[in-house]
Amino acid sequence: MFNANKSAIQTLGFRLRGAEPVAPAELREAIRRQLDGIPIEASAIGTTLKVPLPSGGTAEVVLVAVSAPGQVGKATVIEVDDIASPAASPSQVPSAISEDLKHYLSAAYIASCRDTKGIEQAERRLGRLHGVPVTDVLGDVVTRLRGDDWFRAWAAKHYGKSTVDTLRAVRESTSLILLHGDPGTGKSALMHGIAPACARALGQDTLFVQLNERLRGQGIQGRAGSELVNVIETIYQVAARHGLPTIVFLDEADAVASSRGTDDIGSGAQENVAIVDGLIVALDRASMRSGARLAFVMATNLVDRIDPAVLRRAAVYEFDRPTEAARLRILTDLLGDVFAESSLRRVHKALGRPQRPLTAADIVNQVVTRAVREAVVRDQPVSLDRLVELAEAAVASSPVRS
Repeated sequence: MFNANKSAIQTLGFRLRGAEPVAPAELREAIRRQLDGIPIEASAIGTTLKVPLPSGGTAEVVLVAVSAPGQVGKATVIEVDDIASPAASPSQVPSAISEDLKHYLSAAYIASCRDTKGIEQAERRLGRLHGVPVTDVLGDVVTRLRGDDWFRAWAAKHYGKSTVDTLRAVRESTSLILLHGDPGTGKSALMHGIAPACARALGQDTLFVQLNERLRGQGIQGRAGSELVNVIETIYQVAARHGLPTIVFLDEADAVASSRGTDDIGSGAQENVAIVDGLIVALDRASMRSGARLAFVMATNLVDRIDPAVLRRAAVYEFDRPTEAARLRILTDLLGDVFAESSLRRVHKALGRPQRPLTAADIVNQVVTRAVREAVVRDQPVSLDRLVELAEAAVASSPVRS
């Protein structure tokens, strides 16, 4: 493991990515040749380097430590972690996340790109989110986690050059995605299955971190905003140090990103201003970091409460209540192996509402799972008549009002 105390001689620490074994001496020398004469600063930590090897092929490494800034030369010591077992996957969440941020975590895990069973289970769950922009959100998150090299390769393939002016908007944008819609429309369900799908698309282990609302309540005496900046900075540093593309998810985003436009001068309103200011600073700072491979995703039931400055920085996706066609697909997915489609159309017809449609959660919880639980208790098959009865009685969840 790299030791940052070696300050007498410039030492650069790298972490190997990929599953192919590489000869240690060959890789270190290849890195040295590629960086010879280039000044390296501590701010470069997190940068991904694709190194051509003399034996053919390319190795990918990420810079994780710089003992002293300066120009790379013959005296520079090159160290690479995990070089003996590059295929090894992290078995647990890095301690800097699990310990330093435990007060703010709702969940944190690493989705392994080699966990075929886990990936397939997650993708099946995502496939059941009908009428939800799963493909759009997943594709957006993946592009934010791929890094600049992927964009340059895309530009070269389609336009014959590695940079095009239109990519400036991508480079200068914050890595923020906002999901909004009524409760029960699939926002959280999508995010809880997205990391394994990203790991498959990237071919790389992916870190998922869900923050909680304790980001509030740190007090108005200057702590609220700075705490949020420190939380996101810690996540960035861990992601860069371990070479992990990272998804940061915050549900109920209106709790930390609600509009600052208020005449209230109370401590709660002032804390809200500090938190939103801190969020904007953290997002802007992360977007300017070299090699940042983070996607920040926020979900809210109250998009009109989100501060305009946050909304302006986000790619926004709306989650609607399922359409008539989507409702039938939900039933077919859940009950198609025990009922013919003609039978399920009776239930589907009973789900219709003249005004506010049922959400996906309404259908699952009030109709399908209830009917199945009742059948299990009675040790009988699921009753089609009971499904129709429950569908007719189901109450559509009300939107959350500002």
